Amino acid sequence: MPAQDGRGSVGAGRRAVRALPVAGALLCAAAGCTRHYYRTFADRDVYRIENERMTDPRWAVPPRPVEADPRSRIATVNDPDHQPIPPDDPAARAFQVSNGRPLEFHGWDKRGGAPVEDLRWLECLPRNADGKVALDPRRQCELRS
Repeated sequence: MPAQDGRGSVGAGRRAVRALPVAGALLCAAAGCTRHYYRTFADRDVYRIENERMTDPRWAVPPRPVEADPRSRIATVNDPDHQPIPPDDPAARAFQVSNGRPLEFHGWDKRGGAPVEDLRWLECLPRNADGKVALDPRRQCELRS
């Protein structure tokens, strides 16, 4: 029988104290793994890189937002952290593991579905009275960017 020196409970307490920082670090790491975190981190990173590169006042470029113009084709019209899910590819559906079930992830019902391309940007194009897209050299450059 081992000798009782009265340190049995102290040893367990020390292990708990040592495990506390590890548990805290894991909790902090898990808190940063969200879509919002990575999106805002990437945006801040791009703004920082742009500001770093603007060293010569002769070539000063006006500030440009990272986010796309809401009138553009690549604009994000939905909440960027909770985007609707695009439809599945019908040809790939037969090869999915859960073929036959309409929704594998229960959160899809909450997020909703959306087409792959949102065509609302077409409504923002400048048009003539006859409905044709009006283009002049200035407007052409504006529409390209």
